[in-house]
Amino acid sequence: MESAPAVCLVAALAVAACSPARPDPRPVQVDRVMTPPVAASASVLAPERLTVEGAARWETTTVGDLTRRRAVTDDEREEAERLLASGAYLGDAARVLALTPAGATDRFRSGAAYLSGAFPREAPPGPFDLSVTFDLAGDAGASAGLTVELRDPGSEATGEVGQLLVTLMDPGVGTPARLTVSTRGAGPEAAFEPVGSASLEARDWRGAHRITLGYTPGQLVASLDGEPLVAADVRLDRPAGPVYVGAFAPAPTMGVSLLEWTFASR
Repeated sequence: MESAPAVCLVAALAVAACSPARPDPRPVQVDRVMTPPVAASASVLAPERLTVEGAARWETTTVGDLTRRRAVTDDEREEAERLLASGAYLGDAARVLALTPAGATDRFRSGAAYLSGAFPREAPPGPFDLSVTFDLAGDAGASAGLTVELRDPGSEATGEVGQLLVTLMDPGVGTPARLTVSTRGAGPEAAFEPVGSASLEARDWRGAHRITLGYTPGQLVASLDGEPLVAADVRLDRPAGPVYVGAFAPAPTMGVSLLEWTFASR
């Protein structure tokens, strides 16, 4: 578990949330979103909070290394440089979760992590903020794929069930990536249906990125690296189970490490 000084370096993340809008099945791309004050999110990236499976494994690094790696915006990089220059507590131990190794091509070499107990089992989820900061490493042409999903209560850890699916996917062939939000109905045969997406220009995805979700009943705002990209009509109208984060790719994939994972109910 991270030391107290290490935990103090975790920045509280404020997540965008929009007022409910009239239902519209078309994808919506967001140019500007007002961000009301929200409660500070609590870090859950610790062995005692998460269940891991597949190739996922805990690794130990230093506060200094983690501070440098998890800065995803220009402001965060400047702040990281100031902290690194101070030299304070930088040698203390910190944990990261190596989710999937570079070059994985199937689910048996991929990893996943589950956060249980995030939502009450007797009621649908209320407003929440969730953020996952991750690091991608590997060949420049490899694909990048990361999934954040809200599962149903009582489902098997590896069950293909859930209510909300947010996916960042870059096929690694010089074509645009996409950030997609999908939901599914309550029926056992219901399929995930996209309710919002944003196209992202082709780029080299290696390095740190952050997916942030802000949910207010009726709407979800998904941001990437601090920029709100998708506002989608989302109704989580039944109890939710564990939160799942996993990596995937149909072709050799980037190696994925989780550097920070925060969650808070509002």
